[in-house]
Amino acid sequence: FFAVTEQGNRENARLYAGVSVQGRNQKVVMMRVSNALLAGALKLYEETPLKLDPATKPKEKAENEARYKHPADPYMTLLTYFNSLKELGGSRRIFEDEVFARIKLYGDRVREEPKLKMFSSRSLSEVVELTSRVSTSKVADAKRQLGKPYGDESSIGVALATNMISVGLDITRLGMMLVSGQP
Repeated sequence: FFAVTEQGNRENARLYAGVSVQGRNQKVVMMRVSNALLAGALKLYEETPLKLDPATKPKEKAENEARYKHPADPYMTLLTYFNSLKELGGSRRIFEDEVFARIKLYGDRVREEPKLKMFSSRSLSEVVELTSRVSTSKVADAKRQLGKPYGDESSIGVALATNMISVGLDITRLGMMLVSGQP
């Protein structure tokens, strides 16, 4: 790996991390990293409550909550990039079967030293695809849903994509991406 370090005070700074595990199946590593990212994002979301103006009247409160952007919201959707449809297809089953089942158990994990809970249990319902094998109308619906904040009934927790996201996917809400394999 190689990197150039930027000063931390730069606006819109990004953090890139690489995970290389010898002797492990790539899909197992992807599953474990996905679990940690999804459960860790929820923990961050829970620990960073919305702060509304105390002078806000009760009727205005609901309107302000709808307009207030939660600082952890960009990390509540995991966008996973794959180099090919074949890799994506196999991984979709892992997300639907393994990741969704295990992430419900992550809230019970406690670190040994220091004693603290690093994750929260999370419930996820479906995986959406942004690929050429999905109809244009479904891709348009998925893009619309990806723009919805966490907690909205139509928000998405996991999106799987191929190179389709490199041409025309501009959803500013998305802040977390997992690139599976060497890009």
